[in-house]
Amino acid sequence: CDRKNGHCLLDKAIATANRNVIRGSSKRDKRIALKTIYRTIAISRRRLWAEEPNGNLLLECLGDRELASIDRGYHRIYYGDVLPYGRAIPACYEDDSTGKWNRTYHFLKRQLEQKLRDIEQECASRQSPGEPIDLENKAQHQLFTLASFVQVRATNVSGDSIGTATQSPSGPAEFLLRLLDRLLLPDVSMLPELRDYLTMLRYDLKFERTSRWRFVLDLYRLKWEPRRGWLLRGVEPSFNECRIESVADHSWMCAALAMLLLPEERGLQLLRQRVQFGRLDVQRRLPRCGV
Repeated sequence: CDRKNGHCLLDKAIATANRNVIRGSSKRDKRIALKTIYRTIAISRRRLWAEEPNGNLLLECLGDRELASIDRGYHRIYYGDVLPYGRAIPACYEDDSTGKWNRTYHFLKRQLEQKLRDIEQECASRQSPGEPIDLENKAQHQLFTLASFVQVRATNVSGDSIGTATQSPSGPAEFLLRLLDRLLLPDVSMLPELRDYLTMLRYDLKFERTSRWRFVLDLYRLKWEPRRGWLLRGVEPSFNECRIESVADHSWMCAALAMLLLPEERGLQLLRQRVQFGRLDVQRRLPRCGV
């Protein structure tokens, strides 16, 4: 279809879905269904006109683990790793983070290997170093999807043994590491948020830090991590009875003060007084902050 009529059809599909999606279902099911529709429309628009509705799908996936799970689930269905509708809709579109993804992996690997060859050829053909090579949206999305698959499966391995690159040298983690060693060089341009995410994941995989237990140990270290504000003002770090506060001390005290001093909920009067948070808001945000 042409661009104008295509926009009308896709916009109509979104509006119809918002009105009719899974009536009577739970809020979570409706949320999953709408994110699934959003992902479908975003990919369709990208393929038709190289654009996406309501921002960038990749940015949304980077900030929304649920949407990233749906994105992985779509890949597993599309490439035949799992039967569509093997589970009830909309749960069938989510990746359970433990299922097989062999066919998806081999497809992503072929596509990204070809992209890597294209980049090397372009670099070799240049007479002198110039502007960085732009990694197009499709390749960035494929790179994120591969990284997301590797990350969630490495994290879900039980115990402190995570089965990453050093334990499976021919596996997806090793391939991803070789890919990142090249694509994270300054001569390749990509979304800054994606580069930050991949840089973090590359470090975690190289040093086998994707286990949940490693994360818990890192949290424990905050007890002995002095707050930088004191150090910048020349106060010596000390952990005796007169010590400066640690990051964990500060986080705990902020949460305790909020729970003790803030009102239960925000109200109109409190909003007029510029009170932006209530006690229930703090309770909802604490799990996201790791406090």
